[in-house]
Amino acid sequence: MFSGKKNLFSAFLFLVLLLGCAHAAAFAEAAEARSIRFPNGSSHYSYEINVDLSDLAHADVPATIELLKEFPQLHRVDLGQGPMDPKEEARLNWTDIHEMQSAFPGVEFLYRFRFLGYDFTTLDTSFDLNHLKMEDEGAAVREILPCMQNCKLLDMDFCGVSSEAMEQIRDEYPQMEVIWRIWFGHDCSVRTDVDHILASNLNHCLSNNNTKDLKYCTKVKYFDVGHNLALSDFSFLSYMPDLEVAILSVTGLYDLSQLAECEKLEYLEICNCTRNIDVSPLASLKHLHHLNMNYLGYVTGAEALCELKELERLWIGGMTYLDADTLEQIRDALPNTEIDVVDTTGCSGTWRFTSDGGLTERYALLKQQFDYDRYPYSCSSYTADPRYYYRN
Repeated sequence: MFSGKKNLFSAFLFLVLLLGCAHAAAFAEAAEARSIRFPNGSSHYSYEINVDLSDLAHADVPATIELLKEFPQLHRVDLGQGPMDPKEEARLNWTDIHEMQSAFPGVEFLYRFRFLGYDFTTLDTSFDLNHLKMEDEGAAVREILPCMQNCKLLDMDFCGVSSEAMEQIRDEYPQMEVIWRIWFGHDCSVRTDVDHILASNLNHCLSNNNTKDLKYCTKVKYFDVGHNLALSDFSFLSYMPDLEVAILSVTGLYDLSQLAECEKLEYLEICNCTRNIDVSPLASLKHLHHLNMNYLGYVTGAEALCELKELERLWIGGMTYLDADTLEQIRDALPNTEIDVVDTTGCSGTWRFTSDGGLTERYALLKQQFDYDRYPYSCSSYTADPRYYYRN
């Protein structure tokens, strides 16, 4: 009994000593801490983790950087509010702020500012400027961006900045999703973050001259620009690595090499395109499941289709001519592929419909992916995009 009390007393004494040491250490830290006075008049102890410099001026930045080195646990510096009136001169410029951030890369520098009538901070995770008109090709934005420490999204939809200037911004900030608006054809407009493009009607008048900006839509998964005979340059497809569906039928397509980099492609329609086309580039599309190449005349390189081991359906009827040996070679290499050499309806008929008049499973899914019931020909016309007219 006595031994138990003795052990309890020893444990209590140890706890008292431990707490005493902790208090002593804290006291020693406080005793060693220095009170540092900044040029803006504020004073802070060197052990503080948050410092208020909301009145800091441009001329005092170099001295302030030196003083901040005395704060080993510094976490955040409050730089206050910028001018509310754009005509008013700011205490700090963006170079000042970036200079401080660069000197202390692990520290948050909070600066509140107004830009084009809207309020932001340097710690915002997004910088949404959509529909805010600019006449400087984004020069003012480029001054601010180096100071946006946490920004992951820059939205400059309908800001009036050219695609070339936006591309430079995007390339300078690969860690940031940069979005803007492009125009193509004569009435089509989409944001660069769209995942589907539908402009499959002659009325859109797509051509090589008015589709170059499509290369900036790098997230497209579903792409339908069929029935645009003046369009033959599809080089923009090489900028769409996530492409899963490509409907390019009844166009001027003559070179399939642009599709070679679309390794996720699962569905491809190229019927009624240029005659005598070389289809050998399709060999790289290892995940292709559905291929309609009706009405292509005497194709070359068809033996490459033997590499498409996941192909479920291959339509090569309607005047797409393969010699008997090549066709037999394809049948032997793809025993589980449904191969149709008699359908003469292009991309309709048995490609879309079952024998009882219903939709094939894949075409039913395609209608959902493009929302064909709502937009039979185009969901990429500016008239169908509410974000074309209004700020978010």
